Amino acid sequence: MQYLKFNSTKTLLDVDAHFAKSQLLTKGINDVTEIDCISAEEMLPIKENIYSRVYKKFSDCQFRHYDAALVYGREGIDFTTEFSALEGITDVVITFARYGSDFEKYIGATVGHFETVNFIPSFAGRWFICHRHKAHKDFAMYVVTHKPLPPEHVENLPAGYKVIHAGRGISADLGYLGDNTGDNVSYLNPYINELTALYWMWKNTNHSIIGLSHYRRFFTESEDTAFVYDKILTQDAVEILLEKYDVILMTCLNNWIQHDNIASVASGYNNEVMQIIVSMSKKNIVKNFPDYESCFDKVMNSRFFYKCNMFVTRKNIFNSYCSWLFSFIIDVTKEYMKMLPNADLPAHIKRLPGFLGEIMWTVWILKNHLRIKELDMMQAPNL
Repeated sequence: MQYLKFNSTKTLLDVDAHFAKSQLLTKGINDVTEIDCISAEEMLPIKENIYSRVYKKFSDCQFRHYDAALVYGREGIDFTTEFSALEGITDVVITFARYGSDFEKYIGATVGHFETVNFIPSFAGRWFICHRHKAHKDFAMYVVTHKPLPPEHVENLPAGYKVIHAGRGISADLGYLGDNTGDNVSYLNPYINELTALYWMWKNTNHSIIGLSHYRRFFTESEDTAFVYDKILTQDAVEILLEKYDVILMTCLNNWIQHDNIASVASGYNNEVMQIIVSMSKKNIVKNFPDYESCFDKVMNSRFFYKCNMFVTRKNIFNSYCSWLFSFIIDVTKEYMKMLPNADLPAHIKRLPGFLGEIMWTVWILKNHLRIKELDMMQAPNL
């Protein structure tokens, strides 16, 4: 526990429920650290009180990020496997080896696998603090557009911001990166809007930190939301925020007084069609992800959601969300396209599946209990 206190360790994942098995502690004694645990076995309440959360299986906490993880009672290659499995969750793994044990020799022989290995001696052995090799944090914020932008606007965006043309496969080339290369659904842009860019980002990039913004809407930490380029959220600011939070989203849109719930927001467009889309989506979600049904219903019957598909998050969270979203939203869109009459429809009617997709961040986050940082949005004028 000395390491935790003197190294500003605020969050710890106890992978093997070591604290519950070996000693009786309480949160009061351990108040410098928030400890979560993975344990499939039921615990006595007084034992469970050690932890802030007890997860039944590893996948339940795969989107969290911890200052360190404790892996206790492992040997040799089993520890290395566990260390690899924790990538994305933590960069520091703490373990214990008795003096003269095979495990102590193994740690010594594999020290080159880690960036650094520090140790703290104890009566029976040594605690090893293994630091992962820190990979370069590849940051990209994709700025979605469907029209030409002033050159000075593009030039003034912060480092890591990349303009992407959504729907390029069915429109004139604007000279930007397009969503129509590699694995893509660019042709669906009239129906799902910036989700075609999101799909391209998922299938064709591998950034460690990734986000989506609009050509005229940008995140800011400033309380003054008057547009200034210097106030656009930067990579450095993002990295600091993601040490504590799982995803950055636009400030939640709450209490739409003119609507009963989210599902009725489209009543000004075509509420009957929107209800059909909601029904089709729920059918697909319940079929493939039945445990999402209650969260879907809760959001659709509420008056709050995170709008605009704007976000910043880590790679593992982004990939998991996209895998879930695109498992049904493309099929729903294609089914919707078959419903449309041959006559041309207004753009806002065509893109009702896109509106539904915009709500899905809220459903997914609610189900997965992510830690959210809400930021305000600045809107660039005259764009």
